[in-house]
Amino acid sequence: MEVQIIHRAVSGNFRQQAILSIPFTRQAGATPNVFNSFDLLNLPNPELNVADDAIVGDINVMNFIYDDENKILASTPFNYYKYMGSKTSPPCEESVVWFVVDGNIKVGPTILAMFRDVMNI
Repeated sequence: MEVQIIHRAVSGNFRQQAILSIPFTRQAGATPNVFNSFDLLNLPNPELNVADDAIVGDINVMNFIYDDENKILASTPFNYYKYMGSKTSPPCEESVVWFVVDGNIKVGPTILAMFRDVMNI
């Protein structure tokens, strides 16, 4: 599973976008604290265009990489790749700055299954 966090400019050049890509891999018993902010039993289905909010608390983007105790979830030392590309979904806009976390963050199979069920994959 991969989480893509898309940042769009709120003023100025709206074509400037950045995407933070965080890859996850399955590991029994692993539950990063950031997933406590999601209503995992009521995730919206993107095919149905449901507008329900699956986020039940505040989310700091860095919580996908660092646990609450500042324990790094990604590989140590923390590395990432940066490149210019395009979005992966239509309209596939270009000139997007990508930041891809190096290494996989461990997450339990139950959480992965819940997201897969919603995405129909």
